[in-house]
Amino acid sequence: MKNHDFFKKMKNTLQRNSLFWQMAGLMFVGVTVACALTLVVALRVSEKIYLDTVSKSARQSLQQVTEKMNMQNQSNVTAITELRTHWASRSYLTSKENTSVRSSYTMFYFTQLVKSLGFTDDTLLPTLILASSDGLVYYTGGYSGISASSHTILQAQFTQKAKEEPQKIQYFFTEEPLSGRQDEACIVVSAAMCDGSGRAPYGYAYLVIDQTMLKRFYAALSNASSRLMLLNDAGVIVSAEDATLIGTKQPALLFAAKKMEAGQAPFVSSSLQNVPVSVVSQSVGSWGLHAVSAIDDGAVISMLRKSSQLAIWISVVVALCAALFLFIAIHLRTRPLQKLVEQMRQASEHTTFEELPVSGGYEVRQLTGAYNVLVQKIHEHVAHLIEAEQQKRALELRSLRMQINPHFIYNTLTSIKLLVWQQKTEIVVAALDRFTSLLRNTISNDADIITVAEEIQSLESYIFLQKIRFGENITAELHADEATLQCLIPKLILQPFLENAFFYAFPQEQKGSYIGVFIRIHAEYLICEIIDNGCGMQTEQAKSEHRSTGIGINNVRERLRLLYADKSAVDVSSTLGKGTSVRVKIPLHTQNEPDTTR
Repeated sequence: MKNHDFFKKMKNTLQRNSLFWQMAGLMFVGVTVACALTLVVALRVSEKIYLDTVSKSARQSLQQVTEKMNMQNQSNVTAITELRTHWASRSYLTSKENTSVRSSYTMFYFTQLVKSLGFTDDTLLPTLILASSDGLVYYTGGYSGISASSHTILQAQFTQKAKEEPQKIQYFFTEEPLSGRQDEACIVVSAAMCDGSGRAPYGYAYLVIDQTMLKRFYAALSNASSRLMLLNDAGVIVSAEDATLIGTKQPALLFAAKKMEAGQAPFVSSSLQNVPVSVVSQSVGSWGLHAVSAIDDGAVISMLRKSSQLAIWISVVVALCAALFLFIAIHLRTRPLQKLVEQMRQASEHTTFEELPVSGGYEVRQLTGAYNVLVQKIHEHVAHLIEAEQQKRALELRSLRMQINPHFIYNTLTSIKLLVWQQKTEIVVAALDRFTSLLRNTISNDADIITVAEEIQSLESYIFLQKIRFGENITAELHADEATLQCLIPKLILQPFLENAFFYAFPQEQKGSYIGVFIRIHAEYLICEIIDNGCGMQTEQAKSEHRSTGIGINNVRERLRLLYADKSAVDVSSTLGKGTSVRVKIPLHTQNEPDTTR
């Protein structure tokens, strides 16, 4: 008996958790297969990425640098050869005649020659310097000029080398800047100006290539893990992205570069600034330099880690494929539960609740049944709350509006009584007609929301009645844009402010008193402004309750709050002796669209 009860309990437990056991079994098989496949793929991909990154990428970058520098060397040789052979450059450097005609003639053709060779003030081109044996110096480079004297240039090592081998065009690295463009080390291309007859040179030509131009050869190909630089045969770094390296001697780097160029290894291990690097190098023979790529070993390790990450991502993709298969299988078994979850999610976002058909496994049927009972109770409770809130809102609005009705009725009847005492029968009749119309619009009509046109009609009647009392001393005008006439506005929302202006803005009756009501549309709001040029108020009074008539700004604000929540505003600004401005802002609604406030 005990065994029977035990197996029965086990059966019920498995039945209640059948979905879990099915999912657990399928997921275990899928994940095991995915992990096994991913491990094999990750090892092979990591090895391939390492080999490709170190060998191919560095060699291709250096090949591009070498090609660019060889092209620039061809341009340099062409320019110097043209300068050597052209009569204008020789005449410019050797002519002793000072006649203006001859000098101007030579200078004109010499200038044309320089321009034809492409030497301008562009900072991305070499600076041309010509020096005669007598010290005459010509240069390009605009206002920057040259930073070395003619004597210094003629005594420099590159000039002496050019004098010793006048037929050669030679490259020299100097840390003493010649061009005034930048105060930094540069490369000088020097050549003796001679005619090939064996006589002494009559001058020297120099092309100054600064760091800006040198970095153009390799800057776009350099990165944080593979730093490109130029190294001369003395082991001195001629140019590098890191300015602190320029001019430093790196014999270990030179040894590795020469070993690499000799073809003894795909790359050579070395160090730079006490950091282990792998060196890939290519000779730039025309310049007497070595284009070097110093690959940071730490960066290479980082690349391997990234390749491992790639393998992990591949594993994830494989696992996702397996999971997709599992998802389809599980989805067929748990579709009712998914519907329940989706319905609950939509309910949390949109506050809508709908009952669901009861189907699926044991767990799903239990959840769906409980959910449907909960939905029924929520519907009943929400309906009760909505009905109670609507009744409460209607009572509050009616109460607030009834605070206004007795007040302006009392004031109006007082004005008509004065007319009766004065025996002005015709005016009394007109006033009663206006008063009847005003009562019809405000009291008989139970609607809380009316059109602007209807509100203006009520305000016109009210102004007529007030003018009976105050005469022509106060001018009141209504201005409403045509587009606002069919817009919706709470009834009697402007009348309290208009009444306040009549009764309190002008304590001493005088001509020129003015009250203006302006209604317009701004963005998605209806803007109503009541402006007077009366006595004004202090700032504190304007912020608190306007001029009190027993109604005031708080009544209006409370009605607007009930109708529009926080989408409306009432602002009062006033200056003593200048007047008061009341600005009412409410959301824009028209008769042609549904108004949730009605």
